[in-house]
Amino acid sequence: MTKANNSFAVEIPSKQVDPNNFYKKELLNLIAKKYPELTVSGKVPPMVAHGVEYASHGNLLTFGTAKTHDVEWVERPSFACEKGYAPVYNLVKDWDKITNRLEKLYNELYPRGLRLSNGMDVEFHKNFVKVGYKRVSYDRVNVLSVRSLGFYLTNDDIVNMYFGIIR
Repeated sequence: MTKANNSFAVEIPSKQVDPNNFYKKELLNLIAKKYPELTVSGKVPPMVAHGVEYASHGNLLTFGTAKTHDVEWVERPSFACEKGYAPVYNLVKDWDKITNRLEKLYNELYPRGLRLSNGMDVEFHKNFVKVGYKRVSYDRVNVLSVRSLGFYLTNDDIVNMYFGIIR
């Protein structure tokens, strides 16, 4: 996984501002409900020793920056500067900016509506791909790279898959 164009980081507030990590919990709940395809460190494979549940006051949650997960965390905020992660949002003050950026990241990593070069619409669903009006289950597709819960398909893969199945 490479760094996403819409990657960003979020600073978890200090203990004085948010003693029970309420904002972090709410953000992770939002991700689980609205963006279930996003891979969260510690929640989905590959398993790590310390997932996002260990992130605490003053740490950063990173989105679209890690090699193995879409949502990860770093203990040292200066690490974000060293790696060039920007922007870094304040979880309390920038909630709307965070949710907007999260939507953009999600659409970048897991596009919903694509169109083939021949004009056919492609939609990705949990158990199948819809090409035009034809539904194709993922288990019938041989030319896929599986990434945790998501799949990568090129335009040529979709065309070959579609026309190979309807013949």
